[in-house]
Amino acid sequence: MFFSNYYRSLDTWRGDVRFIGMNTADGFRWCRNGLPGESELKRTYIIKGAAGTGKSTLMKNVADSFELKGADVVRFLCSSDPDSLDAVLIGGRVLILDGTSPHLKDAEYPGALSELICLGNFWNRDKLIGCSDEIVDLSRKKAGCFKKAYRFMSGMRLLYDEINEDVSDSVDVQKMRKAITRIVGKIKKAEAHPSVCENIIRSFGMRGAIKLPTLERKSDSVISVADHYGSSRLFFSVLAEELKNSGVSFIFSPDPLFSGHNSDIFVPSAGMLFSHDRTEKTEKILNMERFVKKDRIEKVRGEIRLAYKCWNSMREDAERELRKAAEYHFELERIYGSAMNFDAVSAYQKLLIKEIENRL
Repeated sequence: MFFSNYYRSLDTWRGDVRFIGMNTADGFRWCRNGLPGESELKRTYIIKGAAGTGKSTLMKNVADSFELKGADVVRFLCSSDPDSLDAVLIGGRVLILDGTSPHLKDAEYPGALSELICLGNFWNRDKLIGCSDEIVDLSRKKAGCFKKAYRFMSGMRLLYDEINEDVSDSVDVQKMRKAITRIVGKIKKAEAHPSVCENIIRSFGMRGAIKLPTLERKSDSVISVADHYGSSRLFFSVLAEELKNSGVSFIFSPDPLFSGHNSDIFVPSAGMLFSHDRTEKTEKILNMERFVKKDRIEKVRGEIRLAYKCWNSMREDAERELRKAAEYHFELERIYGSAMNFDAVSAYQKLLIKEIENRL
């Protein structure tokens, strides 16, 4: 039995694209080291505003403008709605990000290194007051859906922990480690300051499970790890350990559907990506079945199948709640959007672009 690949590839964004965080069994989690701090930048702009007020559109337009000028742009997508942006890093020196829930962010050095952009300055307050009951009701329903989704994801984690325990006892770890050591041994290790970075390229949100091709674009070759009873997660764990011990820098992407596990590891020095997925760049398929002890796995196969069936049911339940949350979210966007003066926002956007040009 193989764990299916639930991720749908999203290839509508160009350049360096990542998720700013992800929905997990513990709720929403920021990317730990994906964003530079205010003290590392020339300027940080923190946007405050409700759904539908134009936060993402403002960031998209600014990003497009500077990309056309030849600046390096990193786009951070919303993990719940990947059609929207949550942050943009321009030229490695200026950051614009959404500072509203769930990624609440306030200025650390207001005025000196950062400032707030309040899109509430461009809405019709009286119109929103007139819709207050509807806004409160929709917001509560949306929050309730996310809460239920996180509970289902928490159940998924508990079930997978059970599966992982049985699978780990059935894997010949020593044989697997030797194979990984041979692979790592072929990778250049002469790095003065090896680093481990997190780039989130997978998300589970209002559009289901999404994967970005960012790391694949950066790679020269892909080693696809074929799963067997969930054993491939153990491979990625040992691979990360061996790379660290060998002083090799790498970038990893966590898997929101398998809390605490990775699904992608990219080694820049070798241009090599290890992934659960098979892609056009796949040069080698590493089948985890070769490391699984058949006599042991046979004893727990029934338990694994039952746990997996329950796990998959909870995944579908979580996805259903996130789809319901999307309905409430887009209705809120409609209400707030109808109360916005977008011409005024557009005029401010031009001033913002000019200000950023002077800082780069």
